[in-house]
Amino acid sequence: MLRVSLLTLTTLGSLAVVGGGQGSAAAQAAPPPPATPAQMARPNRPLASFEKGKKQDCYDRKTESYGALVDAHFHPRPFGGQALPPAELFDYFDKLGVRFVNYFGIGQSIDMRSSCTYYLDCPGTTALPSIKNDFVNGQETKVIPHPNLNITLSMTFTDLAHPETAVDNIKLYDKEFPGMFKWMGEANVEKQALLKNLHEPATPESIAKWAPFMKVLEERGIPITLHSDLGNDANPTQFVPLMQQILKTYPNNKIVWAHMGLSKELSKMDPNQHIAIMKKALDADPNLMLDISWDVLFNLT
Repeated sequence: MLRVSLLTLTTLGSLAVVGGGQGSAAAQAAPPPPATPAQMARPNRPLASFEKGKKQDCYDRKTESYGALVDAHFHPRPFGGQALPPAELFDYFDKLGVRFVNYFGIGQSIDMRSSCTYYLDCPGTTALPSIKNDFVNGQETKVIPHPNLNITLSMTFTDLAHPETAVDNIKLYDKEFPGMFKWMGEANVEKQALLKNLHEPATPESIAKWAPFMKVLEERGIPITLHSDLGNDANPTQFVPLMQQILKTYPNNKIVWAHMGLSKELSKMDPNQHIAIMKKALDADPNLMLDISWDVLFNLT
């Protein structure tokens, strides 16, 4: 049975992508126009209402916003160029009713000598794991008030192909931001889109070397979000064995499979095959969760 948790509440609408197929005539009818801002109910559940021990009122779709309370996969900074000012970003979250957000850095930093702002625009320019984004996120979260938003900071520096320095970097975060970083990822196992930017995928050999930092995460109860492509149109399941090895090797770690393994390189997979892979993995590992963020397939149509 598929497990649904707060981690999957980011973009529930993207589940429709999995279904595929033509559907009924009624299903193909044009949807009603989206509600205008004046028609949308304003969020009315402050962060304080979610304190432990407080009883929640039942959801009322007639008076409350239909927006998600949780954004479990959010990158506040772009690959390059200027980010939105944090105060402005926090205001957007507040107006949308988002009360919990996972703050992921962009773990792959574009070469500082390059003027490129997006990796796909500059093949050949390196985009390699770095601590840069995480430190900015940590500093901004500390100094800029966000009383109606619970931010979970995530460590995104991890080079999964070369994990030897991961524990030392965790110690650095402990020193600079004591007790602040309670997540890891999004970290890339295999991200085909980054291959032209010298991304080095994880291998069976490097996965075996994760043990020291995965032990730290397990001891602290820290989840890790992994981007691991299922495959591509030429071979839809090419990289599935990598995730299978990870789950088998680290059964006690809380692991989130980002985007359910989907990517722009995989647009023609049989939805039933995709569902079967996800179901098998979830049934076999009680610590595995799915992240359904990103509307990658929708954007390809």
